[in-house]
Amino acid sequence: MNLTRLSSKQELYLIVGLGNIGKEYTLTRHNVGFLFLDFLFENLGFNFSKFEEKINNLIFLKPDTYMNRSGIAVRKVSDFYKIDHKNIIVIYDDLDLEFKTIRFRSKGSSAGHKGMQSIIEELGTQLIPRIKIGIGRKEGVKARDWVLSNFDNTELSCLPKIFESVATCLEIFLEKGENEALMKCGKVKVSP
Repeated sequence: MNLTRLSSKQELYLIVGLGNIGKEYTLTRHNVGFLFLDFLFENLGFNFSKFEEKINNLIFLKPDTYMNRSGIAVRKVSDFYKIDHKNIIVIYDDLDLEFKTIRFRSKGSSAGHKGMQSIIEELGTQLIPRIKIGIGRKEGVKARDWVLSNFDNTELSCLPKIFESVATCLEIFLEKGENEALMKCGKVKVSP
C-alpha cells in the first residue's frame, strides 16, 4: 500500500479495525480487525502505538472500548475530524464467511456482529463501507466461544496472505471508490 499516493487526496478517511482490548484477546478470531491494522502498520514501517494514529489524511482507529461499544469511539473520532460516513471503512470478522475469504460491502445490516451494530447505532446509518474477514464456524462450538478462541498455528500462518488481500481491497476503496471495490472485492477467496 502506497500511503504517499493515497494521502494526496484532500478528503479525510477513517479506517477502523475492530477487536477487544486486553492481552487475553490479542490472537482471537474476534480481533482480526486489530491484527490487520498491526500487519498494515508493520508493513508500512510505522508503529501502531495507541488506539488512534493519523498519517496525512488517513486516520486509523482501534476502538478503545469493548467490541459491543465500538461505535462510541468511531462516532467520537468521526465527529472530531468531521468525517462523513462514506469515508469510514470498518474491518472485522465474519462467522458466515469461510476462513480465507474476504468481502467488501458498501452498506448493510450488522448481520449480528455486535461491533458493527454499535457503529450503525451510533452513526445512525447502515451506509458504512466495510471489509469482512471470514473466520468460518466450527460445528458443535457456540458462536461466542468460537469468536473468542485463538487462531491456531496453521490459521496464523495464513493471516499475512489474507491481510495482503484486505490491504489491496482497502487501497482500491481509498483510491477508486466503493463501486470499484465492490467489483473487485465483492467476494475474494484467498489462495494458500
